[in-house]
Amino acid sequence: MDDTILIYRATYGTPEQVAQLYAAFAKAQGAFEPIAKNREVEIPIKDKNTGAQRGSYKFRYADLEEINSKTRKPLSENGLGTMQSIGRSTTTTGTSIFTRLTHAGGACIEDEIPLPAQEKRDIKDYGATVSYLRRYAKTALLDIAADDDLDANGNRDDDFPPGDQPEREPESNGKPPYPDEKLEKMLPQWQDLITSGRKTADQVIATVSSGNALNPQQVEKIRGLATEGAKA
Repeated sequence: MDDTILIYRATYGTPEQVAQLYAAFAKAQGAFEPIAKNREVEIPIKDKNTGAQRGSYKFRYADLEEINSKTRKPLSENGLGTMQSIGRSTTTTGTSIFTRLTHAGGACIEDEIPLPAQEKRDIKDYGATVSYLRRYAKTALLDIAADDDLDANGNRDDDFPPGDQPEREPESNGKPPYPDEKLEKMLPQWQDLITSGRKTADQVIATVSSGNALNPQQVEKIRGLATEGAKA
């Protein structure tokens, strides 16, 4: 599985409905109980250049049952609910995990995380990946800390001897550009979504732009799908 996890976010509803969702979520979030890190795994530390194992560290996290038990009641009391499903991706040619925060007023926030290709993957390994990403997606959507903080390389600094800290990659706040070849491959799928009414061109643009930078020509191509659909 690629170490990079992209989350594509879309918000649905009128401005008034979305405002109600935000207000309800603020109240629910203030009532979340402390989440216990009730699981622990041992993670190998590998040299970034050679791949050789240099030791290991213990990583603590909260499982989905713990997260749900501490958040479900406050969410429900404020007219909110969460849903997770696996379906056809709107950003890649594969499948994605969709995590939704819904409100009784009609608004919805949807996060999409593309799943890695299943080819040549053991089904148990794939299931573990799905479980991990479900937990990752829910904690990101609800803005809760449910695992140990790691550095940019996925390691903890105190796992290395003094003077032997791993070199960190420079952080970037910029979004990676969306590849033109990937855009061309996705256009027919987006055309189907727009023509069927499941998404608008602006919603497709918003979803893709949450994780990647679209240039003006790419935005124009996506917007052009709505015109092509109207002519068909």
